[in-house]
Amino acid sequence: MFTTEGPVHDLLDNDGILGFEEGMVALAQKPDRFMYILEEMYSRRLNYVLKTKAYGLHAYSQSFSYLTSDMVSPDLYRRLVFPLQRNFYSEVERLGVVPILCSRGYVTPIIRYFSETGIRGLMVEESRKSFTNDIGQIKKELGGDIGLFGNVSGEHTLLHGTVEDVHWEVKNQIAAAGMNGGFIVSSGTPIAFGTPPENVHALIDAARAVRLDR
Repeated sequence: MFTTEGPVHDLLDNDGILGFEEGMVALAQKPDRFMYILEEMYSRRLNYVLKTKAYGLHAYSQSFSYLTSDMVSPDLYRRLVFPLQRNFYSEVERLGVVPILCSRGYVTPIIRYFSETGIRGLMVEESRKSFTNDIGQIKKELGGDIGLFGNVSGEHTLLHGTVEDVHWEVKNQIAAAGMNGGFIVSSGTPIAFGTPPENVHALIDAARAVRLDR
């Protein structure tokens, strides 16, 4: 599997084409121009997937942020971004590549749209102070046709917790989302520098223990 940032990042990151402040102003004041640029960037990224497939690409994971529902309304996402993602991921699968979406931010209000984009897997960020991404609720709304990657906290549980804390969170996530399959235990953010190795092993061991118990 190959993972890259997505067109939204390329547009709105601080070193992106527009940058965050200018880009969000453009979205509010000139949405047609903003979406024209974004559509062209999705088209360019599709060509990138096509080229890398020639080198053996099997699955492609693309990051998505800024325009999730902690930053813009679910209705704005539905009207502007969802059609682009649906077309993009449908084409990715048509090329014979497994499409996976790695969404940051608050995803619960737009899960029903994610399930219609054509993705085969979804990675979600861990919960933060301003929102809760409940893995059981997300899995229920996502349905059984899309694999879900869990969001064990990389910034708290893995970095600062004990082995017992890691076991507890993994087992609770599996109980909430994974007993009928279609669930992959993972961290909600990249594993941070300084994370105790024993906590990483605990993440893996806890997942394997549940699988072996069945």
